[in-house]
Amino acid sequence: MTVLSYAFFLILMIGPLIFFHELGHFLFAKLFRVKVIRFSLGFGPPIPGLRWTWGETEYQVASVPMGGYVKMVGEDPTEEIPEEDRARAFNAAAIWKRYLIVAAGPAFNLLLATLIFFGANLYARDQAFLARVGSVMPNTPAERAGLKPGDRLVQINGTAVKYWRDMRDIVEDRPEQATRFKVKRGGKTLTLTITPDLYQHRTMLAVQERKGLIGISLAAPSPQVGVADRHSAAWKAGLRTGDLVTHVDGKPVSTRWELWQALDRAGGKPVQLVVLRQTQPLGGFVDLRELVPEVMQLRPAPTPGKPLRPAAYGIVSADMFVDRVAPDTPAAALGLRSGDRILKLDGRRIQNWFLLEQRLKEKPDQTHKLTFRRPDGTVLEKPFKLKEVKEKDEFKQDVSHHVFGAQNRQGYSMPDPVSLPFGERLSYAFFDSFEQTFSLCRIMVVGIAQMIRGYVPTNTIGGPIMLAHVARTAARKGWEMFIFMLALISINLALINLLPIPILDGGHIVVFTIETIRRKPLSLNTRATMNLVGLVFIVILMLFAFKNDCVRYILN
Repeated sequence: MTVLSYAFFLILMIGPLIFFHELGHFLFAKLFRVKVIRFSLGFGPPIPGLRWTWGETEYQVASVPMGGYVKMVGEDPTEEIPEEDRARAFNAAAIWKRYLIVAAGPAFNLLLATLIFFGANLYARDQAFLARVGSVMPNTPAERAGLKPGDRLVQINGTAVKYWRDMRDIVEDRPEQATRFKVKRGGKTLTLTITPDLYQHRTMLAVQERKGLIGISLAAPSPQVGVADRHSAAWKAGLRTGDLVTHVDGKPVSTRWELWQALDRAGGKPVQLVVLRQTQPLGGFVDLRELVPEVMQLRPAPTPGKPLRPAAYGIVSADMFVDRVAPDTPAAALGLRSGDRILKLDGRRIQNWFLLEQRLKEKPDQTHKLTFRRPDGTVLEKPFKLKEVKEKDEFKQDVSHHVFGAQNRQGYSMPDPVSLPFGERLSYAFFDSFEQTFSLCRIMVVGIAQMIRGYVPTNTIGGPIMLAHVARTAARKGWEMFIFMLALISINLALINLLPIPILDGGHIVVFTIETIRRKPLSLNTRATMNLVGLVFIVILMLFAFKNDCVRYILN
C-alpha cells in the first residue's frame, strides 16, 4: 500500500510537469505548421484505451510515466519523409522556428511555475502590513538617524511606499548606500537620510549573500523587563528578569515603549506595577509556562545631575538576557546560564538578540569572543566557536546549520494587517510570481555551478525514488506544500533540459547554433556521435541518481 501511495503521488506530481513541457513543443510546432505525428505522455507501449487519433496527430498515455515526447516529421534526419510532408518537416523549418519549438518545452515549465506562484499569491496575499516602525534596534543606522517606533514610512528615494514589504525590498537592495526616507510622525513629515549596514553570510550553496539592514522591525517588543543589578530598586521591589508588565499605576501598557513612557511620566515618583511572572517550564519536551500575576511598588533611585530614565528604577531591556541554554552547545561550554546578560560580541557592544544572531551568521566558522555579566555583577569574557550540526530534513536531504545554543525569551507583538484591494493583490501576485520564478532559477543555476566546482556535494542529486518521496511528503504536509514543490521541480526540469547535453533541448539548441554559424547542417555521423555521447552521459547520471536514492531512502 505504501509503495502504491508513493507511485500515486509521483505520477500526480510529474504528470503536469511532463504535460506542460510537451505541450510547449506541441503548440509551437503546430503554430509553425510543422507536422506532429505523435503526442505521448510517458514512454513505451500505450496503456490500453488511452490511445486515439485526432486530425493528423496520434495522442497516447504510455505505460512508463517517467517522461514524454512529441514526435515531428523530419525530427530524425535519417528518416524518409513523404513528398507531401517535406514542406512541413521539422528540419525544413527556418532555424529561428526550430529554436522556438525546442525552447518552448522548458519555457512552458517556467510558465507553469509562474502560474502556480501567481495563483498562490493571489489566494494567500489578501492582507499586508503597513510600513510602520514597530521597534528600532539600538546602535543601528535607523536609531542613529532618529527613526522612532510608530513612525510611518511613506517614501524612499522618491519612491512611494505603503507596505512593509515595499520598504524591505528597497532597503535590502541598498547596502552601504545613503538612502533618503520620508517619514510621517504625528502630524509632521520628516526627511531622514539612513545608510543601511551591509549584512552578508554564506548560504547553503556556499554563495555570499549581501543585503542592507537599517535595524527596524515590524514587531514591537512586549513590556518585558530585565533586572541586571541585584542592588537596584527593581530587584528590591521583587521585579525579576522576564517579568511582563501589564499595568503602570492602573493604566495598561502593551509595548516596551509604552512602559518607558509611563515610567518617564511618573517623574521620579513611586509607581505601582502589575506584572505577569513566568513559572518554570511545565513539561519536558514542550516549553509551556504558567503566568502568575503579582502587584508591586517600585521606587526610583535617580542619579544626581542626570535626567530620570527607566534605568533609574533598575529596569533595562530584556533583549540580551539569556533565558535557556541547550546542553552540549557552545553556549553551554561557555558556562552561560539563565539570567546572564550578554554585553559584547568580539569587543562590540550588542543590544539586540536578532543582531547577535545576524553577526554570528556572518562569520559562522570564526572563533568569537563573548562578554557577559552574571546576575551577581561578575563580568566574564570567553572565546567560543559555533557548532556545526548536520542532519536530514523531512525530505531526507542532508542539511547543516551552525548552533550557538543560548536563547532569549523577549516577546514581540505584531500589528494588525490591512486588507489589500483586489487591484493591489493582482499587481503584487503578478510581479511576485515572476520574481519568485526568477529567484529560484538563479538559485538553481548557482547550485549547479557550485556542484560542478565541488562546493555542493553530488549526493544531493536524486532520481525517481527521491521524486516519489518528495511528492508524498509534500502531499502529506498539505496542498500548499505540494503545489510549491510542483513549481520547484518544474523549474528544475526546465533548467535541466536547457543543459547543453545532446538529446536534451539544450543540446538541440547548441546544434542549431553551430549550424547557424557554419551555415550548413552537421553530418549525420557527427549528429549520431553527439547523440550517443549525450545518451551515455544521461544514463550514467540516472544510475548515479538511482544509487543516491538507494543510499538515502533504502539503505538508511
